[in-house]
Amino acid sequence: MKQTVLAVVMAAALGVGALAQGAATKALPLDNLGLEHLDIIVPDPAASARFYSRIFKSALHQQPVRDTLRYFVLLGDPSPLQAERDGLLSPRGVDHMLLRVSSLEMALPYYRMVYGAAAERPRDANGRVWFHLARNTRLGLEEAAPGQTPNGIVLEGRAAS
Repeated sequence: MKQTVLAVVMAAALGVGALAQGAATKALPLDNLGLEHLDIIVPDPAASARFYSRIFKSALHQQPVRDTLRYFVLLGDPSPLQAERDGLLSPRGVDHMLLRVSSLEMALPYYRMVYGAAAERPRDANGRVWFHLARNTRLGLEEAAPGQTPNGIVLEGRAAS
């Protein structure tokens, strides 16, 4: 009896897992909107938010996360939320973001699944692979050199004064 119940539970779990996997597969690749906001982790989010609000003429959004608030600045079109906009620059967008990964061969299948193979471009002269996204943004992958930490991120953006 215990073996039958265990077999039924395992079959049900496998069936649910297969259904969930099928649903997740249909959701990918993403209908990508491009890079539309930046989210960074800092020791004092409120102080960082105040700093960036003095630089950027853009709505500063806040969102509760666990026991604190998360802040982010939208890029491009103004937000409908009320916010002070007395900064120096209006962020228009991110031109590109370059991620340093430990292995291109291991990272590429993931990014192809998320953004679709059609977004991928051939390797450039430096061996980087670029994914062209909406809003004229690009996501690049670069393999870390031996001894180099595979977590470096380089951002270059567009702003108007």
